[in-house]
Amino acid sequence: MSLLRTARAMRPSSILSRRTLATASTVKVHVVRGTLEGDVPAEAAYTAEVPAGLSLSEVLSRVTPTSVSGGSWVAMAAGSAPAAVWSVEDGVRLLPRMADTPVTTETRVNWSSFSELPSAWIHARLAQDASLTPGQLEHEFVRIATQI
Repeated sequence: MSLLRTARAMRPSSILSRRTLATASTVKVHVVRGTLEGDVPAEAAYTAEVPAGLSLSEVLSRVTPTSVSGGSWVAMAAGSAPAAVWSVEDGVRLLPRMADTPVTTETRVNWSSFSELPSAWIHARLAQDASLTPGQLEHEFVRIATQI
């Protein structure tokens, strides 16, 4: 009798339920980072799986562009607005307008490189709602630097 109960417990629908529960505990994060000179394009885009419910800052920390040395990176996540700034020296720093909420659904993270700009300066400017128009932050930084 106990063998029969075991067989019933192992029927495919119950196995499928267990698999569904196991995969529901992770979230797919599609990561794209801007390519740099000498990059291998395949390394610039990938999909990672992270535990469901991690905070946004923890998810970003797990998918940083660590294969690239130096420089500052801006993450676009949970939409198209800048979410955080990352560098090896400072780690992930969320922008004030971003809530560090749990990530529970599939998401996309785009990293843009600002290799010549200090991450603290980028973070401060984006916190003041500076635009991420290509070249604008670089132009502003050069203008300020030449005035000093």
